Amino acid sequence: MQRGGDFKVASLTIPLRALIDPVIVPGFGFAVIDRDGEVLFHSDPRHSLVENFFDESDRSRRLRALVAAKHQEWVDIRLLGR
Repeated sequence: MQRGGDFKVASLTIPLRALIDPVIVPGFGFAVIDRDGEVLFHSDPRHSLVENFFDESDRSRRLRALVAAKHQEWVDIRLLGR
């Protein structure tokens, strides 16, 4: 690391207002998670930023592998024991 150097920082933000308190069809839901399974946005705002989706999905190894690989695939998981 260079001391006294001219460091520059850039930042990019994307407004995700559509994910905050969304209106969705009854019986449907969504969760936006990070790579560690932490819930960033949830169709039920009470779950946002307080849950880990991997834990809530019975620690599905297949789900973890898909997230780590950034791969899309249908997966059948149990959520909250259901």
